[in-house]
Amino acid sequence: MLEFGGAPGQWARYGRWEAGSVGELSFSLKTNTSKALVLYLDDGGNCDFLELLIAGGRLQLRFAIHCAEPATLHMETGTVKYEPPFQGLISNLKVGEMPPTLLNSQGIQSDLEYLCTKQNPCFNGGFCSIQYGEVHCDCTHTRFKGKYCKEDCCVVAGSRYRCLALG
Repeated sequence: MLEFGGAPGQWARYGRWEAGSVGELSFSLKTNTSKALVLYLDDGGNCDFLELLIAGGRLQLRFAIHCAEPATLHMETGTVKYEPPFQGLISNLKVGEMPPTLLNSQGIQSDLEYLCTKQNPCFNGGFCSIQYGEVHCDCTHTRFKGKYCKEDCCVVAGSRYRCLALG
């Protein structure tokens, strides 16, 4: 689930969608907004694009395929930056049958970010971050190691112990 607060400049970036090989994109959304840009995909700025808007409280889809109307394309894509940002929730996002990997984002809250901020899975002072759609614990400034900074780096020998700096 992604929560969009409606702030200017918010975005979520996923890997490139190869619509020719997997032509299905599905998701659920919930909002009280009557006008907003929900989704924008393009081919790197060449000519094809897909834009999903909320206009007058209704979903509106605009697109260009195979450079059909380049004059319209430039006029349509130039207006994307003037559309109000989306405020609401997007969930169950799938490309084909699989959820895509969230590469990075700005100004939104995802389930994984919620894990880091509210239910930090990193132990012993490890730093939680999201990298390529997965929770990552950085144990660098601790004496622990492992996926969640749970494994002690200290070697115990009888009543003595020695900590090894791993890095």
